[in-house]
Amino acid sequence: MNLLSTRRLIPLVAPTFALAFIAAGGAAVSASAPPSSAPDGAPTGNEPIETEPVDTVPTVLPDGFVWLVDDTGVITVAVPEAWTAVDTAPAEDLEGNPQPWIAVAPSSIDNFLATFDEPGVLFSAVTFDADTAFLIEQFSLVEGCDEFSVEPYDERGLVGLSQIGFDCGDNGTASWQLIIANPADQSFTALVQVQTLSEDDVEATQLALDSFTTTGVPMVTPGSSVPGPSEPVPSAPATTEAAG
Repeated sequence: MNLLSTRRLIPLVAPTFALAFIAAGGAAVSASAPPSSAPDGAPTGNEPIETEPVDTVPTVLPDGFVWLVDDTGVITVAVPEAWTAVDTAPAEDLEGNPQPWIAVAPSSIDNFLATFDEPGVLFSAVTFDADTAFLIEQFSLVEGCDEFSVEPYDERGLVGLSQIGFDCGDNGTASWQLIIANPADQSFTALVQVQTLSEDDVEATQLALDSFTTTGVPMVTPGSSVPGPSEPVPSAPATTEAAG
């Protein structure tokens, strides 16, 4: 089962939601006692994102990147313009409330979410939950990668946990990352999924992580995009209408 089959429904406490992140192939590995570091000799593009993160959202995008805003107008992220499979329609929680959502891949979001054969990024802002450890346990990947590591996450105003999968897929050439983290104002919980297969993917997904914001981008209407360079307009963090 892939995330697209249930992507309109985000039951935050349902154990079966972990299956949404499971891709076929690879040895079954439990994430209950993950290793603390990556295995030696990981192939290029099959390592956790190592590009130095930035402390603030980029004000100017590199050539070839665009800003995306989800259909609810809450979350913003920069992605490669060449990644043409884009989904900005909201998901839903168990009560039917819209949850901001952006999923992007080079050619197929289905392949990104159901296999380790395509890179991509997924960003969603769901109803705030302070227990990121519980959510990581519920949403974690349990097979498909040779090793897993769960580590603290504290970047760009979001604090929580990250699970990283090393040597993923049949060929062991992919890396996978799940981030569940909260902003200080507790306005939402960020659920982020990242997958890479090459060094270019690593750079692209790092920029996506660096650019993830709720501060908005000028002249970008919800559900649309604008090529970089473009400058976000600082403002108070937006809250999800679904959080009520």
